[in-house]
Amino acid sequence: MDETLNVLGLAERTHELLMPRAAARWPKDRPRPTLTVLELLIDGTPFLDMVHARRPGYSLRSPLWVDYPRILQSHARALLGEAPSDLAAEDPR
Repeated sequence: MDETLNVLGLAERTHELLMPRAAARWPKDRPRPTLTVLELLIDGTPFLDMVHARRPGYSLRSPLWVDYPRILQSHARALLGEAPSDLAAEDPR
């Protein structure tokens, strides 16, 4: 990649957790289950959207789950290199 990073940011993003078929059958009087995450932004564009544009087969969500503070802390520490990552089978830590 020869793109230059100018501004790195974070933004909240909410994902629906139902697949389209399940969403069509979901009762109208019940709220749909969602997951709120922190999304990395590069120059205002979500990083995972950039990945999806290059690899459309991937369905990605940020591991920085706002709704689950313990998981958020764990994944943020891994992202910063302060804890083991679950992205690789053999993490050197």
